Amino acid sequence: MRFLLFVFLLFPFSQSVAEPMTEEQAREYVASLDTPAAKEIRKYLNDCLSGLDMGYPCQPKEVMPHNSIKGQPREFLEGRFALLNVSPFNYGGDVYLIMSNTPPHLMAHVWIYNEGSDPNAPDVSSFFVGDAL
Repeated sequence: MRFLLFVFLLFPFSQSVAEPMTEEQAREYVASLDTPAAKEIRKYLNDCLSGLDMGYPCQPKEVMPHNSIKGQPREFLEGRFALLNVSPFNYGGDVYLIMSNTPPHLMAHVWIYNEGSDPNAPDVSSFFVGDAL
Protein backbone atom coordinates (compact mmCIF):
# COMPACT_ATOMS: atom_id res chain seq x y z
CA MET A 1 0.00 0.00 0.00
CA ARG A 2 2.82 2.41 0.88
CA PHE A 3 4.49 1.61 -2.43
CA LEU A 4 1.32 2.51 -4.36
CA LEU A 5 1.02 5.79 -2.48
CA PHE A 6 4.69 6.53 -3.24
CA VAL A 7 4.20 5.78 -6.96
CA PHE A 8 1.01 7.89 -7.04
CA LEU A 9 2.80 10.87 -5.48
CA LEU A 10 5.69 10.62 -7.94
CA PHE A 11 3.50 10.29 -11.03
CA PRO A 12 2.57 14.01 -11.40
CA PHE A 13 6.19 15.02 -11.00
CA SER A 14 7.39 12.62 -13.66
CA GLN A 15 4.95 14.19 -16.16
CA SER A 16 6.21 17.71 -15.47
CA VAL A 17 9.83 17.11 -16.49
CA ALA A 18 10.63 19.53 -19.29
CA GLU A 19 11.42 18.08 -22.65
CA PRO A 20 14.08 19.73 -24.81
CA MET A 21 12.89 22.06 -27.55
CA THR A 22 12.83 20.91 -31.11
CA GLU A 23 14.83 22.94 -33.64
CA GLU A 24 11.63 24.54 -34.91
CA GLN A 25 10.53 25.49 -31.37
CA ALA A 26 13.96 26.98 -30.70
CA ARG A 27 13.73 29.07 -33.89
CA GLU A 28 10.24 30.28 -32.93
CA TYR A 29 11.44 31.18 -29.42
CA VAL A 30 14.42 33.16 -30.71
CA ALA A 31 12.14 34.93 -33.19
CA SER A 32 9.76 35.86 -30.35
CA LEU A 33 12.61 37.69 -28.63
CA ASP A 34 13.17 39.79 -31.73
CA THR A 35 9.71 41.40 -31.67
CA PRO A 36 8.97 45.09 -31.06
CA ALA A 37 7.21 44.19 -27.78
CA ALA A 38 10.12 42.16 -26.36
CA LYS A 39 12.56 44.92 -27.36
CA GLU A 40 10.28 47.50 -25.70
CA ILE A 41 10.33 45.55 -22.42
CA ARG A 42 14.16 45.62 -22.41
CA LYS A 43 14.26 49.32 -23.38
CA TYR A 44 11.69 50.23 -20.73
CA LEU A 45 13.57 48.33 -18.01
CA ASN A 46 16.85 50.01 -19.01
CA ASP A 47 15.31 53.50 -19.14
CA CYS A 48 13.63 53.03 -15.77
CA LEU A 49 16.78 51.72 -14.09
CA SER A 50 18.84 54.59 -15.58
CA GLY A 51 16.84 57.06 -13.50
CA LEU A 52 14.42 58.52 -16.03
CA ASP A 53 11.24 59.86 -14.40
CA MET A 54 8.67 57.60 -16.03
CA GLY A 55 5.79 57.24 -13.55
CA TYR A 56 4.04 53.90 -13.11
CA PRO A 57 4.99 51.07 -13.73
CA CYS A 58 8.56 52.30 -13.28
CA GLN A 59 7.94 54.16 -10.03
CA PRO A 60 6.22 52.38 -7.13
CA LYS A 61 2.65 53.22 -6.21
CA GLU A 62 2.14 53.65 -2.50
CA VAL A 63 -0.56 50.97 -2.31
CA MET A 64 1.41 48.32 -4.24
CA PRO A 65 5.14 49.13 -4.23
CA HIS A 66 6.09 45.56 -5.20
CA ASN A 67 4.22 45.92 -8.51
CA SER A 68 6.67 48.35 -9.99
CA ILE A 69 10.07 48.05 -11.58
CA LYS A 70 11.89 50.10 -8.94
CA GLY A 71 10.13 48.05 -6.26
CA GLN A 72 12.28 45.06 -7.27
CA PRO A 73 15.92 44.35 -6.48
CA ARG A 74 17.90 45.99 -9.28
CA GLU A 75 20.08 42.94 -9.96
CA PHE A 76 16.99 40.96 -11.04
CA LEU A 77 16.17 43.45 -13.78
CA GLU A 78 19.56 44.52 -15.12
CA GLY A 79 20.45 41.20 -16.68
CA ARG A 80 18.89 39.12 -19.37
CA PHE A 81 15.41 37.72 -19.09
CA ALA A 82 13.60 34.77 -20.60
CA LEU A 83 10.25 35.16 -22.27
CA LEU A 84 8.11 32.35 -20.90
CA ASN A 85 4.66 33.10 -22.24
CA VAL A 86 2.61 35.61 -24.20
CA SER A 87 -1.14 35.78 -23.57
CA PRO A 88 -3.79 38.09 -24.99
CA PHE A 89 -5.20 40.51 -22.40
CA ASN A 90 -8.93 41.25 -22.01
CA TYR A 91 -8.37 45.01 -22.22
CA GLY A 92 -6.22 44.83 -25.33
CA GLY A 93 -2.58 44.10 -25.93
CA ASP A 94 -0.72 41.11 -24.52
CA VAL A 95 0.72 40.05 -21.19
CA TYR A 96 4.32 38.84 -21.39
CA LEU A 97 5.55 36.55 -18.64
CA ILE A 98 9.27 37.15 -18.19
CA MET A 99 11.79 35.59 -15.82
CA SER A 100 15.14 37.08 -14.89
CA ASN A 101 18.26 34.98 -15.30
CA THR A 102 19.53 36.04 -11.85
CA PRO A 103 18.59 33.73 -8.93
CA PRO A 104 16.02 33.58 -7.42
CA HIS A 105 14.67 34.24 -10.92
CA LEU A 106 12.07 36.96 -10.49
CA MET A 107 8.98 36.38 -12.60
CA ALA A 108 6.90 39.31 -13.79
CA HIS A 109 3.86 39.87 -15.96
CA VAL A 110 4.35 42.84 -18.28
CA TRP A 111 1.30 44.23 -20.05
CA ILE A 112 2.19 45.57 -23.47
CA TYR A 113 -0.41 47.70 -25.19
CA ASN A 114 0.11 48.94 -28.72
CA GLU A 115 -0.41 52.66 -29.15
CA GLY A 116 -3.21 52.96 -31.68
CA SER A 117 -3.34 50.01 -34.01
CA ASP A 118 0.36 50.07 -34.86
CA PRO A 119 1.99 46.76 -33.79
CA ASN A 120 5.37 48.49 -34.03
CA ALA A 121 4.49 51.02 -31.31
CA PRO A 122 4.27 48.92 -28.14
CA ASP A 123 3.94 50.57 -24.73
CA VAL A 124 4.63 49.04 -21.31
CA SER A 125 1.37 49.58 -19.42
CA SER A 126 1.79 47.44 -16.31
CA PHE A 127 4.39 45.43 -14.39
CA PHE A 128 3.14 42.81 -11.94
CA VAL A 129 5.27 40.46 -9.87
CA GLY A 130 3.41 37.42 -8.72
CA ASP A 131 2.49 33.85 -9.41
CA ALA A 132 2.63 32.53 -12.94
CA LEU A 133 -0.78 32.44 -14.60
